[in-house]
Amino acid sequence: MLRTLARQGWVDRFTRCVFLEFTVYNPSTNMFTQVQLAFEMDRYGGLWPSKRIHTAILSPKHTEPGSWLPITMSETLASICVLFYMCVAINEILYTSYRMFFSNPWNWLEVLVSVVSLLCAIFYLCRVHAYQEVMSEFEELGHEYFLDFSRIFYWQRAFHVSMAVLGGLVILKMLKVTAFNPFTKFFAQTLKFAYHEYTGLLFSSTLVLFAFALLGTLLFGGSSSNYHTLGRASLTLLFFVMGESNQAVLFAAHAVTGKAFFLVFVLAVKLVLVNMFIAVFVEALELSRYVQYRGEEATVRCMLETLRLYFTPAFRIRDK
Repeated sequence: MLRTLARQGWVDRFTRCVFLEFTVYNPSTNMFTQVQLAFEMDRYGGLWPSKRIHTAILSPKHTEPGSWLPITMSETLASICVLFYMCVAINEILYTSYRMFFSNPWNWLEVLVSVVSLLCAIFYLCRVHAYQEVMSEFEELGHEYFLDFSRIFYWQRAFHVSMAVLGGLVILKMLKVTAFNPFTKFFAQTLKFAYHEYTGLLFSSTLVLFAFALLGTLLFGGSSSNYHTLGRASLTLLFFVMGESNQAVLFAAHAVTGKAFFLVFVLAVKLVLVNMFIAVFVEALELSRYVQYRGEEATVRCMLETLRLYFTPAFRIRDK
């Protein structure tokens, strides 16, 4: 194929990128796989390959005979639950003022869960519609025509991302059930005390990470794909902070500069900024413990004072 493109003048020394796309299907597992390969060529003769591989079951109702029933029941039950909670939220808004309803942060979370649930349904229906269109083209044109699955996998990725966001919001919503737990209140109070310090540290850490990412792009962008762009360099350094260090790439890029860059980054970020985050959290934790202790002390004093006032008349009657 590449030789044919070269003979016809499509690929020459002025070509900057060659894309290769194809889609395969496994009938035993009913899974579609879309492969996108790109070969970028710079002006200096360098070749930068990249790949995107997406696999999904686009038609789960045909995986096994009879498997469509539980899937359909699950989808129907999820739709009913979403509509029920939306009706409850709308009813509460109608019987209370908007200001009172949205003054509660948990109500904001309820509305956000409903909106993301609607987005999940929309993305799912768009994926089903795009899949039906591609299958109609396949039935009409057959194997001689290239079927573009990119739009299907686009909606598939959007559906997966929205489902992941919905799962995170639902987990946060479960904290409302455990709000009576003293540990939950204690942890929330600790984060509240550390909010302002964390905001300043996060801003300064972002600037430091951006500076190191820019430096890594300028130093190792031409010899390492992890630092080819500013975004990739930032993501690689963020993995360093999380503990997944790949210093072998830096050492292979340059024996001296790579080691020096890695050492300075570890000292400046992992040993300084991370410990500062921990120190702020420990300080807020001690403050929360002190506030909780004072609250418990005041509660005990109130109970003792109530008991004293309750038993004082009895002692006076006995004395008389």
